[in-house]
Amino acid sequence: MKKILIVDDDDSLRQTLKTVFKLKGYEVLEAGNGRTAVEIAQNQMPSLIVSDVDLPGMDGIQELRSLRENPLTAHIPIILITGQAQAQEREGMELGADDFIIKPFPMAALLRSVEARLHEHRAVEKVAERKLSDLRRQIGAMLPREFNAPLSEILVYSDVLQTCTDDMSATEIRQMATSIDDRARHLERVIKSFLLFGQLESAVGDAGQTSRMRSKSVDDIQPIVSHAARTKAAALNRTADLRIQLQPCRAELAPDLLSALIEELTDNAFRYSTTGKLVKVSSNDLGNFVELLIEDQGGGMDVDPTVATDAYVQLNSEKDGLHGLGLGLTISKRIAEIHGGSMEIDSSEESGAKVRVRLPARLQAIREELVANEGFPAPGRASSAG
Repeated sequence: MKKILIVDDDDSLRQTLKTVFKLKGYEVLEAGNGRTAVEIAQNQMPSLIVSDVDLPGMDGIQELRSLRENPLTAHIPIILITGQAQAQEREGMELGADDFIIKPFPMAALLRSVEARLHEHRAVEKVAERKLSDLRRQIGAMLPREFNAPLSEILVYSDVLQTCTDDMSATEIRQMATSIDDRARHLERVIKSFLLFGQLESAVGDAGQTSRMRSKSVDDIQPIVSHAARTKAAALNRTADLRIQLQPCRAELAPDLLSALIEELTDNAFRYSTTGKLVKVSSNDLGNFVELLIEDQGGGMDVDPTVATDAYVQLNSEKDGLHGLGLGLTISKRIAEIHGGSMEIDSSEESGAKVRVRLPARLQAIREELVANEGFPAPGRASSAG
């Protein structure tokens, strides 16, 4: 049975809504203020929340913000009821409200909204379940090989070091220790890539999580991009092959995601080009967007660039045979698209691969200006008595 949480300080209206929802077969939870609603939502996990905006203490907007910021409750559909449509509707939709009902309203309008939001939520859940099923299948096929190969080598090398050290030279011991370190770092990359991919996949289609990601920004990309690229070059002993040409640009994404994007793309560029071939990282200020360009002089991709960004597609590496999960380009594209940007790949045997990423630089400011000037329609839907 679906559970609906009704949040309203008007006892009479709350009881009326409770009676109607029970007659429609829903289990009903009640709260008289936003703070109590947040506690009930965290403990009872309702299927949907219907909340008045004008509440004592924590109002409906603050309640919405708190629920969206908590990973446990961020996915719950929320319908807000208000008598002050314009300003509150805009703010609520920006924070991820699923619908707005404007007072006074016919009960039929609220019921239609509830049924529609539950239907939409179930459709999203089915997509997520299918993605999770696909992810499990892909992981089941890929992870054993990606873990077993380096783990086997680590165990062999460590066994040799424990049993044969007296018969080995210092050079041989260093070489074996270096091999262990290489394999361990490969495993670390695989695990980090998988965890980040899972985080990004869960954000796709989740308005609350996407909104939180888009609220972060970097005022100057230079230090983050430069550090990430140099760190990756040093790890792969390719410092001499790296060229960086960056402009002081702003980007609207979290610093850790910008760093991850550069790490993935430079790792890809270095691993699919030989030592001595240049890898160039540059940026251009395009006004509302910043463009990042990562170029290598390798032999190009052995698959169509439009397919290369699919999860678990592995390219032919010229390195040590430890291919990884094939998630680097996928992760980079997800990061760009979640933030309202894009990623394009040009590849040829003659000129190598060129990855162009565009990220928003001032879309948040534009949105705020338009809202302030009442020229920007808030995203989402609004329902009213007709």
